[in-house]
Parts: sequence; structure tokens; C-alpha cells
Amino acid sequence: RSSKESERIAKEIARQVGGEIVILSTWFSLSRGEKHQNIAPEKFVDIIRNAACVITTSFHGTAFSIIFNRPFYTIRMNDGADSRSQSLLTALGLQDRMVDASKSPIFSTIDYTEANVKLEELRRNSQQFIMDALKM
Repeated sequence: RSSKESERIAKEIARQVGGEIVILSTWFSLSRGEKHQNIAPEKFVDIIRNAACVITTSFHGTAFSIIFNRPFYTIRMNDGADSRSQSLLTALGLQDRMVDASKSPIFSTIDYTEANVKLEELRRNSQQFIMDALKM
């Protein structure tokens, strides 16, 4: 998923952090930037792990940004697919990282202290759910 607005936001944040744009979608086109099509999962993860900032419209981009404690913005596309990202961000107290496509976020880092505690609790609850389900 992409839009002219997400392209604009990516350019603005790249300018703010002095970074280059790496595009992980075959649907997204910028006049400048590196484009990766059909990359292996480990390459996708590696790019996010090393990003100065992630601009994403996807749940997986959001989730891996959180796992690796990277600065990120999840762009609200208002297409019905935002709910998983919104739910995760709310559960971790990071709901301010979801921005409307029409906005222009100012880059900021994230203090992941509380979010990491909440994420660990979610992991424990998920693991317990799986263990309980396997006992049935």
C-alpha cells in the first residue's frame, strides 16, 4: 500500500534525519531512492533493524520497528487494514506513532522503556495461550 502522501512523508523524514530512502515495496516509486523487490525475509528484517527511521503502511513494518526499537511512523491509510497496527500501538502506548497521511510528522526518537515492558507481557501471554491450547 502506498500513496503520494506516504512518499511525501518519507522524503520529509529522510531530509530531517539526513538519511537515504530505501523502499521495500514494488508498488511505491520515488524519483530517488533504492528499491528492493521480492527481497528475502531476512533482508527485509535487516533493513528495518538498521534503519534510521521507518516509514510504513504495513503491520509487519510496524511490528519489526518495535521489536528492534527503531524510530518509526505508521501511516494511517484509512483502508481497513490499519486496525492491527493501531491495536498493537495502543497496547504498547505508542499510538502517537500512527499518523494521518495528510500530516507532516516531525522526527523524534522513541523511549522504548515502557513499550518493551508491555511487549514482554504480550509475549508471555501469547506463549501461555499457546501452551494452554496445546494441552487440550
